[in-house]
Amino acid sequence: FVSVQDSYARYEVRYYLTAIERDTLTDHRVMVRTHVALQRHGIPLAMPARALFLTAESHEREQAKLRRRLGSREEALSRIPLTADLEPEERAHLAATLSTQHFTPGERLAVEGEPGHCLFLLRRGEVAVSVATREGHQELARLHPGDFFGEMSLLTGAPRAATVEAVTEVDVFCLDKAAFESILLARPAAADLLAHQLSERGAGLQAAKRTSVADLAPHEPPPSAPDLLSKIQHFFKLQDRKHD
Repeated sequence: FVSVQDSYARYEVRYYLTAIERDTLTDHRVMVRTHVALQRHGIPLAMPARALFLTAESHEREQAKLRRRLGSREEALSRIPLTADLEPEERAHLAATLSTQHFTPGERLAVEGEPGHCLFLLRRGEVAVSVATREGHQELARLHPGDFFGEMSLLTGAPRAATVEAVTEVDVFCLDKAAFESILLARPAAADLLAHQLSERGAGLQAAKRTSVADLAPHEPPPSAPDLLSKIQHFFKLQDRKHD
């Protein structure tokens, strides 16, 4: 049982141990994960009375920080195939919509078979990608800063194709469906480009599975670009909008 008092807020988590001698280490891990999960959901801890801010903020300072933040996000988006070929103003729009999340070692960013409408762009740290087999989870790859994952779920609504777990402390940018929706509605032709990108990535994942997982049941070939284009159009209701 963990009870933490921070200023006027109290958080309590109940859990059970089979090895009592590990209670101190476990308490620490539970508190860290609870704190990080609260942050991801926009629930800040109460401000401790000892907090002290020495830097005076100004409009100019805030604008400079905003420009640096957006600039780094646009640069990150320009380095991944899925968004590199978009128009500069489209990437700028996506950069402004990105949110940031933090994960601690052992936390799962995505779970195979579960829904998810967010693409993750890895900013810091390392994650492991794995799939379920008869013997348990088999690791396929390690991803590092600059890599991304979750694009199939983002653009087609398909369940997660693999489980992704933080190996180290991890920071990611998150790109959700709503951000891409405005681009596709303004320029439906972009869906064709995205379908080809998804097709190539899907083929790569299937190849990694065949190479790394010997006992994995045979899989159907990854969807073709035309099939994926149809899925994207259906998921974003682009065909319906054409008739409006």
